[in-house]
Amino acid sequence: MGEDAAYFHLRRQGFRVVAQRWESDFTPGEIDVVAWEGETLCFIEVKTRRQNSPVAAEAAIDGDKQQAMERQADAYVRELPWPDGRRPNVAIRYDAVLVHLRDKGRPDVQLIRNVF
Repeated sequence: MGEDAAYFHLRRQGFRVVAQRWESDFTPGEIDVVAWEGETLCFIEVKTRRQNSPVAAEAAIDGDKQQAMERQADAYVRELPWPDGRRPNVAIRYDAVLVHLRDKGRPDVQLIRNVF
């Protein structure tokens, strides 16, 4: 439910989503969402919490998670079919979408650009 809310929120913000729940054969873990915002390739972690959760969603993006996201992003970029086999300089950014589920109604969704 949280990832669906994040997807639609990103689309409304003008992101072009190109992958969801992307996994590499060479790097453990997954990237929740990969999307372009203009000329920037964004690797996005989605964190979902219940409204009354005592732990903030953004607290889960600690140093270990950041390193994992960087490794996965590197694998994603390496695996893209670049023209002429050469990788151009691509601006990369790490974002988070925080989804707070309510008991009733639409969830609260917040995009944090450059989360680290």
